[in-house]
Amino acid sequence: MVVLEAEKYNNVIDFGKKAITSLKENKDLKTSLF
Repeated sequence: MVVLEAEKYNNVIDFGKKAITSLKENKDLKTSLF
């Protein structure tokens, strides 16, 4: 059970990192376009 919880937590962190990265990339893309 603990391992599953930890894995879920890691997935959430990984998802958050990817979301932040894509947001930053989108911002960079917008600033380069406009």
